[in-house]
Amino acid sequence: EAAGRPNGGVLVDALHFARSATTLDDIAAIPATRSNYVQICDAPATVPATPEGLIHDARCARLPPGEGAIDLAGLLARLPADIPVSCEAPNDVRRVAAGAAAWVRTVHDAARRLVDR
Repeated sequence: EAAGRPNGGVLVDALHFARSATTLDDIAAIPATRSNYVQICDAPATVPATPEGLIHDARCARLPPGEGAIDLAGLLARLPADIPVSCEAPNDVRRVAAGAAAWVRTVHDAARRLVDR
């Protein structure tokens, strides 16, 4: 709002939401006109203790929706119903083990189940 730009918006990233002091009430307070899209993934409840660990989880070890401890249903419930949903779930170990195409299907199917609920 302070930038005075009508095209300014907020991208809500589930991992960074869960690892911050942001609350679901904070998310609900974002004006719908400023909610451009949401990136979803999941993560374990245990938060890495170091900056390196946080970076590794964010870049290399995200989980498909529903496999971790992030309140994704609560998060989506506080955003506009028609908000575009993007999956951001890089996971170096599981992508290599499953193959890229299978990993994409796994993440897609998990996200679809969440959004359909």
